[in-house]
Amino acid sequence: AAASERVVCLTWKRPHMTWRGSAVAALIVLGSASFVRSEEPTVADIVSNLRQAEAVAASLNFCVDLQQESWYRSEDQNDGFRPNRTADVWWEMRADGSRRCEAVARITSVGEAGERREYTQYELAVFGKPRGLARSATWTMQESGPRQLTDRSGSSPIGWNYYPLELIGLSQRANVSDLLMKSGAHVIDKTFLDGRAVYILQTNPRELNRCSSYQRIWLDAERSTMLRQQSYSKSSTEHAWHLDRQISYKQFEHYSNGVLWLPRHVHIWDYYESDAGQHVKHGETHLALGRWQAVAELLDERFDVDFESVEGKGGQEPICLNGS
Repeated sequence: AAASERVVCLTWKRPHMTWRGSAVAALIVLGSASFVRSEEPTVADIVSNLRQAEAVAASLNFCVDLQQESWYRSEDQNDGFRPNRTADVWWEMRADGSRRCEAVARITSVGEAGERREYTQYELAVFGKPRGLARSATWTMQESGPRQLTDRSGSSPIGWNYYPLELIGLSQRANVSDLLMKSGAHVIDKTFLDGRAVYILQTNPRELNRCSSYQRIWLDAERSTMLRQQSYSKSSTEHAWHLDRQISYKQFEHYSNGVLWLPRHVHIWDYYESDAGQHVKHGETHLALGRWQAVAELLDERFDVDFESVEGKGGQEPICLNGS
């Protein structure tokens, strides 16, 4: 009788639990599907949010002080990294895309015979609107006395001074949203940072001069900011993909009521593929940016430099160093 009662009890409870379990499971499935549809952004959604941040950046005039430290090792050096540049760079950037750069750099170079040379270099450059040419003047101070170098044209005469807005993907001529749309980027993974979704996007490979390359970008979807950027390449179909460069962005501060988030630290690693196919780091740069300053106006006089007069200073510090 006891056994019979137990069987009856089990056969009565089981259908009841199955019905409730099925109902709850159905609700969970439906809820999960609804969550995915409503919460997971498409690449088009991500790009749309990025363009809002880019539009805000394009409407502002910025000034920022940048401290740069770089270490470099050539492919035939096996004795570790050598510091080759420390610099204090002052940037003034206008909403129309024009910009002004002044820098004092301490540079170390090593010749083919291993001789070491150190010198101080002063630089001043004024760039036109987004795709305009630049004018620049450069003075080099060495042990033998001042030596003046001048480069008056070109899109980037002072190539080692990183343009801040372009570096973080917010310049008018190079922004992240255009890169993602033109390259057919797609989401390959998702992670979280401080509770915010971070999407990892990968561009489609493109070929140039028989080399193929693609990029991976880590994007904070809520803040519309890049957290990391990686560039990969290979020289032929027989070779494997290798990492060329990695850039990480940290310590963000918000501007324009939180619409725009800008980094205070940028770290850059450069790599090359050795003849043996090894992945070797040959350069590292750390950029510490002072507080970004959004200013109402940057006067035309700051961008209309009399370079003939500046060149005559021969070895002296540039005019208005660090914005003073």
